[in-house]
Amino acid sequence: MDNFFLKVGEKEFGSVSLPKLKTLIREGSFSKNDYLWSAELDEWVMAEYVVELKETFRKRRKTDAPKTNIFAIASGKGGVGKTVLSCSIGVGLASMGQEIILVDGDLGGANLHTCIGIVKPELTFLDFYTLQKKSLREILIPTQIDNLSMICGSSGTLGLANPKYFQKQRFIRELKNLQADSIILDLGAGANLNTLDLFLLADEKILVITPEPTSIYEAFGFIKVCLMRELNRNLKQHPTALAIICEEGNPKPNKIQFTIADLLSKVTKVDFTASQLFKKNN
Repeated sequence: MDNFFLKVGEKEFGSVSLPKLKTLIREGSFSKNDYLWSAELDEWVMAEYVVELKETFRKRRKTDAPKTNIFAIASGKGGVGKTVLSCSIGVGLASMGQEIILVDGDLGGANLHTCIGIVKPELTFLDFYTLQKKSLREILIPTQIDNLSMICGSSGTLGLANPKYFQKQRFIRELKNLQADSIILDLGAGANLNTLDLFLLADEKILVITPEPTSIYEAFGFIKVCLMRELNRNLKQHPTALAIICEEGNPKPNKIQFTIADLLSKVTKVDFTASQLFKKNN
C-alpha cells in the first residue's frame, strides 16, 4: 500500500502516505486497534494485522513507558470497610492479569497485610522510614495471589504515624517510581495532612461511605478539606483570594456555613484569574 484510508473510532480519514502514518503511530494518534481500509478484501482491517506497520508498532511498544495508575482509598470515618475494599480491588485486578501493588498508607494503624493473610511481614514501611532500605521497591513483598505484591505498614511505632515533611516527600517520590499496572493505596481514616496529600496525588480517588450520619458527615468534611488543601497549593501566587479561602474555610461558632458557589463568587470579585484556577480544581 502506498496510501491509506484510516478509521479511528467512528471517524474516517485519508488518504495518508506510509511515512505520515508511521509518524501518527509514533505520536500515539493512531493505534494498532484502529482500522485501515483494504481494497483487496474490500473491508476495514485492524491495523495490527497490516504487515507494513508491524515493525513500527513493535518499536513504539519498546519506547512506551507504561503509566502506573494510583488508586487512593480513603474515608472520613474509620470502620467503614476501606481496607477490605482496597484488598478486594487489588485481588480483583490481579485476577484479571494486571500487575498490582497494594500499599498500606495507614501509617498509624497498619492492618492491610492481615486481609491478605500475612501475619507478620518480614519487611515493612518502618525499614524505609528508618533508611534501612533506600527504596519502596526493596520492601515490596509477594503475596499468595498471582500478580499481587504489597508494601506493608508498621503500627505501634513512635513517630511513624506523623512523618516529617521530607520523609513524606521521599515516600511520594518513591511511590510514583514504582512500576506496575496499578497501585492501590489504602489510607488511614480522617483528614490529616499526610492523608490528604496522598489522596490528592492519586489518579483515581475513592471515598468510602456507609449509610450512617457520622460517616456521611465526615465524608463531606473530608471532601471540603481536600478542596481547601488543593486551593491553598494552587493559589499561593494569589494572596487576596487565598485570604478569603482561609477565612471562610475555618469554622467558627454560630458562623453560617458557606457553599462552594458562595466561595467562588467571593474569589471572582477580587481575582478573576484565581477564580479560574478555583474552577479547575473544583
